[in-house]
Amino acid sequence: MEAWGCTIEPAGAEGGSELVAGPDAVLVLHFPPQHLGEEVWQAGSPPAPPAKPDRPSGHIAAGPTRLVYAIPEGLRIPYTLEHLLRALQGLALRVSPNATPAGESQQGGVQNATDLETAIEAPYHLIVSPSTRGAFRHSAAPQGPPERTEIWRTHLTVRLEDGTFDDGNPDQRIVRALWNRDNDVPPPGFDQPLSTYDRNALVAQTHGGEPGNAGSPLLVSHLSLSSLGAWFDWRQSWEFPADIVDYRHQAYMGRDAYVRVVYPGFLFPFGHRCFLVKVTEREVKHRDVPVAYLWQRWFILIRQPDRAYPEEDRDNPFTHVTISPLVTPDIDPPPEGYEPFVPTRNGVPFAFTLTTVDRAGTVKSWPAPLVFVQAGKDGPQVILYEPDKASARYFSVRQIQGRGQNLAVAKPVKDGDTSVEVTHLVFDGEIDVENVTSRPYLTETRAVVPSMRHLAPQAPAVDLVFAKPYLAHGLPPRGLDAKPVPGTPNAGELILALKSPPAAVDFSNGSDKAGGFVAPNVSVQGISRALGAIGENGNNPSPFEAGTFDPASFLSGAMPKLFGLFSLMELLKVAGFDEAPAFVSDALDAVSKMLTEATRLKTALDEAQERLSHEVAEAAHSGAQAIAHHAKDLVDAQAEVLKAHLDALVAAIRGLPANPETVSSAAATVAADLQPLLAAIGVPGLPAAVRSALEKPARTLKTLADIADDAAGLAQMLQGAAGGQITARLHWKPAIQPWGLPGVPNIFKPKDEHALHIDVEVRASATAPPAVDVLAEIVDFDLNLIGDGSAGLMRLMFRRIGFHAGSDGKSEVDVVFGGIGFLGPLSFVDRLRELIPFDGFSDPPYVDVAPAGVTAGFDLALPNVSVGMFSLENISLGADARVPFLGDALTIGFHFCSKDAPFRLTVMCIGGGGWLGLRASPKGLVLLELGLEACACLSVDLGVASGSVSIAVGVYLRLEADKGLLAAYFRIRGEVDVLGLISASITLELSLTYHFETGKLIGRASLVVEVEVLFFSASVEISVERKLAGSNGDPTMYQIMPPDQDGMNPDWARYCDAFAPA
Repeated sequence: MEAWGCTIEPAGAEGGSELVAGPDAVLVLHFPPQHLGEEVWQAGSPPAPPAKPDRPSGHIAAGPTRLVYAIPEGLRIPYTLEHLLRALQGLALRVSPNATPAGESQQGGVQNATDLETAIEAPYHLIVSPSTRGAFRHSAAPQGPPERTEIWRTHLTVRLEDGTFDDGNPDQRIVRALWNRDNDVPPPGFDQPLSTYDRNALVAQTHGGEPGNAGSPLLVSHLSLSSLGAWFDWRQSWEFPADIVDYRHQAYMGRDAYVRVVYPGFLFPFGHRCFLVKVTEREVKHRDVPVAYLWQRWFILIRQPDRAYPEEDRDNPFTHVTISPLVTPDIDPPPEGYEPFVPTRNGVPFAFTLTTVDRAGTVKSWPAPLVFVQAGKDGPQVILYEPDKASARYFSVRQIQGRGQNLAVAKPVKDGDTSVEVTHLVFDGEIDVENVTSRPYLTETRAVVPSMRHLAPQAPAVDLVFAKPYLAHGLPPRGLDAKPVPGTPNAGELILALKSPPAAVDFSNGSDKAGGFVAPNVSVQGISRALGAIGENGNNPSPFEAGTFDPASFLSGAMPKLFGLFSLMELLKVAGFDEAPAFVSDALDAVSKMLTEATRLKTALDEAQERLSHEVAEAAHSGAQAIAHHAKDLVDAQAEVLKAHLDALVAAIRGLPANPETVSSAAATVAADLQPLLAAIGVPGLPAAVRSALEKPARTLKTLADIADDAAGLAQMLQGAAGGQITARLHWKPAIQPWGLPGVPNIFKPKDEHALHIDVEVRASATAPPAVDVLAEIVDFDLNLIGDGSAGLMRLMFRRIGFHAGSDGKSEVDVVFGGIGFLGPLSFVDRLRELIPFDGFSDPPYVDVAPAGVTAGFDLALPNVSVGMFSLENISLGADARVPFLGDALTIGFHFCSKDAPFRLTVMCIGGGGWLGLRASPKGLVLLELGLEACACLSVDLGVASGSVSIAVGVYLRLEADKGLLAAYFRIRGEVDVLGLISASITLELSLTYHFETGKLIGRASLVVEVEVLFFSASVEISVERKLAGSNGDPTMYQIMPPDQDGMNPDWARYCDAFAPA
């Protein structure tokens, strides 16, 4: 105890001494350190127990504490310990100007207490002080049982205006933090419950020198000082902005027991406000080492569970995001420096649960690690700590796993038209410092477009981003059954664009089994609400934005060559959205599916009857008409009754839930009708397109009707336990136009601009594997080879070419010929047209249809001619057209005789023969092959001797694209024979060969002399060959021996060394 401005004087008659106060006298009560700064140990993330400390905790004692009392001048206090302690309770504390009462403040900024002002250092390095309304009460005499004395303590209370104490006044039982002694003395190197940041924040948020702190001192539940340390329990909470929003501290006899510090912040990128909580507790964690260490743990408390986002944030597919859990399990300690960090548990990022509402109002859940960004206050200004690092910290955990969930990324018109099946989402965010949050936006998503997956199960997931037109303009309003309105911003309703290379919805595997002339592959570059998967991405201006459909950009090169001549895109016209391919995908319960298929089958029956009537009326000849008429009769025999029963089934289903027995009865009746229909549509002559249109709904409906024909089955269907099915369809009937080459128009000439249609259907259910059905058909068109009118050679008239391939049946090729017309140079064959059976497949002339294509033509054998010494034999003439459906180009071939069977011409002693073959395509010559040969022979036989002489000449020509060969020869031979004992012959042969691709002309001459005398024979041959012209194609020295990097060639070096002197 120390008395300033006081004297000690005798007490007078009573004896003893008295402490007499002078002007500005104070009494200072000094205490030893009231707190021990102690090392904390990280508890980590359960369930794994923390490691056992391998040493005692680091610790350091706080500085001294003092209570300073002001003594009124002239006050006399008996100079004994008991009287002094009793007098202290009546004296006022002298405190710092910043130690203001609750609700009061002054302008002064942060300042430490002077030596003659009350200063309590508890906890370590934090100087706190009660206000002038505070007082300490204590016992003036020793307390305790005999022979024992309890430790002396002085307790903080509140002095009322009348001088009495009020222990029950919580409003003014306060302390304020005045100073952080870290500014004067560096703290030790180990972690404590309060960091330097915490102590600075407590000073900044509680000292009375800031008007904003008037109502935020530390509220004291208990504060006692003693010679062995302080007991204290205080707390405070602050409204944001603040560096700390909650603080609670409990210590007993100078040792911490419980410390909680709460830091404000938000979770990036979704911007939900939250708190990072640090709790330090004294616990015994290991029973085999029963030591109560200070264990520290961290967790996050969500303060703003739900956030709504404005509709204008088009780059965010969520309208609401709710985060759970509200309190996380314990997480790993955050990194030092208060930078943004990803909360982890045992090193693994902690996945919050995001419960979202998408643009269709559908609720989904997603596991998602997030980034905590800490907020604070710098004077009156809100600050975020290193906000520019939030995105980089989030990068490693930015993928939110979608697990195949459907997400509506934009507002739909009907269910599913803006949805994708998400593999993962990738978000980022924009920091909003002023509002202490962030705005999330989707940078990309990896997803499968449902129509792509259903139409082509092998279609891969693709990386998608929001399309520029959508971000700029959004989506125009449109009713459920309304069409897109051209001329409005983003009229094409483009939503998403592919970030990865364009994906093809590929049906080639199915169409090549059918010999399909068209594989309906779609090169997908974007997703439209109106059209589904399309070939536009919105990165560049295009007619699509204004509401015009361009098939070329939609297909984007995914189509093969049609008839080997032209791409389908060359036939397609630019049109409106109503002629764009329609992707339809639905997932219906069994009863709804039965209603849909019944309606669809009735429509298909009406269309089938109408088409078959047209087939009968337009048949090319009586045979084809009879076949079509037979097919029509079979379908008509089933259609009328079945349509009536279908109407009854539809009416019964629409009447549910009333009278379910009516549905079962109607279903049984329809099921009985369907089997004869399926048998009827299998007859020849029925177009493949008609068969497919009837068979698909009929088979599905029969399956469902068989289930629903009794009460138990119908009950299962109504409960969703049976019959559910997912169906996806692509239907396209575009406008097409004629095609030709420059100067050769109308090689392909449709009679109807909607002659082409493509249908793809995929069905899947829980009880059966996916089934794919692909149909393509072109009707009523001509192929003019090569050209139209008198400039052409041949006209192939097709009634239809159709291909049908499915997972559950063999592929079907449906070709009906309308006739062959021979034009121009071949018009002389036109009279043979009446011989051609237009429905197919016999000779002569002939039409062969195979999966690879169609071959049509004629072969004509002419009679031999013999007149005296003149003879012409083995004459034939032929022509054909090969029309491949895919791949190679269409070709026309002519032949006069053949290499294997040449014509023969004989006049006296001179004879010869030859052949000619020609094949050409619209793009040029494919093959020309010509061979001619003539020979003259004269022989004489005189009995004793005989002899002969012969001369032969020949020409062979072969031209194949840019390659060719021309060869000619001359051969003369003479021989003589005497009595069969002696013979001699001489043969001279000269030949020339010209290679068109190299320009080489090669000449060769040979002379052969043979002599036989009895048993002796000898032969001598002399030949010479000369290259008369051309060097193209010969390798150069550089090509034979290319130099290395030093300009040398090892082979050439060895060759030169062979001639070097020894």
